[in-house]
Amino acid sequence: MALELGQDFAKRWLTAPDAVRQQVYDELGSICRLLEPQTDFAAWQIEHAKLPTLAQVIAEAARHVPAVAPQIASTATNSQLPLEFKKRFLREADDLIEQALDPIRQQLRAWLHAEMQRLLAEQQSS
Repeated sequence: MALELGQDFAKRWLTAPDAVRQQVYDELGSICRLLEPQTDFAAWQIEHAKLPTLAQVIAEAARHVPAVAPQIASTATNSQLPLEFKKRFLREADDLIEQALDPIRQQLRAWLHAEMQRLLAEQQSS
């Protein structure tokens, strides 16, 4: 599962407004917190609902960047990001989530294997 961000990702990332980059970090941090075993999903949903959406952050950032404001603001305020952008974002987000889940899966597999071995040993000794 490769994460394809495009050849000019570094340039796009570095030229993105700080608020947009911070929002991406906040979203990823929120997703990582959700993936922690001790996270209460209901509490996470309430906390996550309070965060502004990426479209809101882009629209706000666009107000402060006149050169790209018309294009970004119209896209973000209509909440109609191009379909291809949405698909690519979701695909890349899925890849990031999968990457974050890999260590958890490995730990779970190791725990399940150890638990099965323990249960088998108990059963054989009975």
